[in-house]
Amino acid sequence: MHEARRSPRVAPAIAAAALVAGAVFATPGAAFADSTPTPTPTPTASPGPLNDGTVSVQMSPSANGVVTPGAAYSVQVQVTNGTASTLAPGAVEVELDRTRLADDAALSSWLAPADGVTATTVPVGSASMPSVPSGATHSVSVTIDPGAFGLTEWGAYGVSAEVTVAGDVEATSRSAVVWNQGGAPTADPVALVAPITVPVTTSALLSSDELKAYTAPDGVLTAQLDAYADRPVALAIDPRIIASIRVLGTRAPESASAWLARLADVSNDTFALQYGDADLSAQAQAGLPSALTPTSFSWALDASDFASGTVPTTDQLLAWNWTSTGVAWPRDGTVVADDFGFYLASGLETPLIGSSQLTDSSGGEFPGSSALIGDSPVLVSDRAASVAARGSVSDTDEITRGQSIAELSAALAVDAQRSASTGDRGTLIVLDRDSTPPASTDRLFSALESVPWAGTTDFSDLVDSVRSTTASATLVDSAEPAERVDQVRSVLGTIPRLDTFSSVLDDPQLIQGRSRAVALSTLANAWADRPAAFATATSDVVNATAKTLESVQIVDGSSITMVSNQSELPITLANDLPYPVSVVLHAVPSNGRLVVGQTDTPVTLEASSRKSVKIPLEAQVANGQVLLRLQLLAPDGTVLSSPPARQVTVSADWETVGTAVAGGLVVVLFGIGITREIIKRRRRHAAQSAEDEAAQSTAHEEVAE
Repeated sequence: MHEARRSPRVAPAIAAAALVAGAVFATPGAAFADSTPTPTPTPTASPGPLNDGTVSVQMSPSANGVVTPGAAYSVQVQVTNGTASTLAPGAVEVELDRTRLADDAALSSWLAPADGVTATTVPVGSASMPSVPSGATHSVSVTIDPGAFGLTEWGAYGVSAEVTVAGDVEATSRSAVVWNQGGAPTADPVALVAPITVPVTTSALLSSDELKAYTAPDGVLTAQLDAYADRPVALAIDPRIIASIRVLGTRAPESASAWLARLADVSNDTFALQYGDADLSAQAQAGLPSALTPTSFSWALDASDFASGTVPTTDQLLAWNWTSTGVAWPRDGTVVADDFGFYLASGLETPLIGSSQLTDSSGGEFPGSSALIGDSPVLVSDRAASVAARGSVSDTDEITRGQSIAELSAALAVDAQRSASTGDRGTLIVLDRDSTPPASTDRLFSALESVPWAGTTDFSDLVDSVRSTTASATLVDSAEPAERVDQVRSVLGTIPRLDTFSSVLDDPQLIQGRSRAVALSTLANAWADRPAAFATATSDVVNATAKTLESVQIVDGSSITMVSNQSELPITLANDLPYPVSVVLHAVPSNGRLVVGQTDTPVTLEASSRKSVKIPLEAQVANGQVLLRLQLLAPDGTVLSSPPARQVTVSADWETVGTAVAGGLVVVLFGIGITREIIKRRRRHAAQSAEDEAAQSTAHEEVAE
């Protein structure tokens, strides 16, 4: 008897990198051979060695992990040497744990044991391994004699593969098989869920170019639909994709319109994700009373794009013939008990929670596809089966894919045992939320069809039956990271600010509708695996909001001197929005030296324009400094712009003094003129008198003679 020693299972991406490096020494078909292969050539180093400092191993049990008594069986083992030196020749040994895996917890514990946990195993087959150069991989098939298993009871069992060199274990991998000797339980109905999403972005809608790329023959949306259309899997669809195509009307790319028509024709069950696949848990834990939803797409619609000449409503853009409604699918491991009130307030009556967050009455991981958490019925996705199914569609080589398929067969066997003993029938498998198209789904659906202890069922049937469940479960709170919640709050905080600002528009939804769509896209679940990129994205949204809030403002001006008692002060207003706005220019002086003729001046600013507005001013008797406080207001009084006060120097009494001086000068000049005229007249009168006297004297003299 041996105790299997644990080493980490190499991630599929690492195995894929090794394959790309050209270091695989067995053909893909050999991964599932049922007979001993011919000796493989000595491995050689790959062009791009994978030097991660470890030796790792993957194992792929043949026949989808199903062992039939009396039949030859094999396990394909792949060794990757990530050390800097050559791995010496050794052996690969396959071992079996003869304790049946009775439930999901036992299976999960076997596949990913806690540190220090070991299991009692027996060797069932071995093969020699040549030296493996640094950065190379080597594959070998280990044949297991039909009688080596020594099992007598149908069910799932753990298997492991050890790589040993000179008696030392270099690496270990674990998987599982199903001993199929007969007596299998009745087939347990299995439902699958797969997302239809696109790569993350903060865009409110997908652009025409993005849609064209995503729906091209090699596009992500085409690949997703190719993988899942008309197969036993429910499609969880991001409504942003639907709205983005419809909002373009006749301008939508032909490939996008064809893709949407194809989606409408598939036989799959469907339900809606949040717009942009927005993170429900983050919204709830950030303090929203209910889920954010789109309110309008008026900012993106043009009547000329529609044959009817009439733009569709928001409801029409988002409408779909969903087979299930009210489903909330929060990301695995992010739910807390307080979130359930948020779901109900959002009209989401059927949460879908991962089994890793639920425990049964014994304290173990909850088994089953539905449960009651308090008074709330929930759908429950099976962790072990979901992890295995995700690996089966994302793994890029046959070894790792075969390992995932074997583990899926075992998980379904465990679920069938549970259904038979408890009567709680049904297993729910959810695939990865990532938009990356599956590498292949053929093996997954083939396995589901081939194992007699599992059968497919419609997701909508599970949704319809969830309210009749009586199995109780306890939720183990697992909140979103605090940093992520804070970043989500910063994005959500932009919405009320933009709502208030939007009152400058005749149609506030031109801003409000867009801001909500941007926020929802920014809260996409896929950002959770890219924390640095998410931090940048949220910062960009906050900065863009600040720029929008500054787009309608008073342009800074200089101080002025007012030398007359009445004047008009020109104020320049700017509107950088692509829409006309209605504003009010508010002006108030700091003291009584200055009176504003019109405190509030309504103004209409055209889109992307500037305009000069003149404010009438009147100076009072006193001179001095006055601060003229200016504000640009929305019609409802919201302050849009409040620049520093303008300094006005009032010197209006110079006009009075000047007038008085000028008047005095006029009086003086007029007086001088009058005086001169009087003098002139007096002189003329004196001269005339003298002439008269002379004339009289002459006349007297003539008479005397």
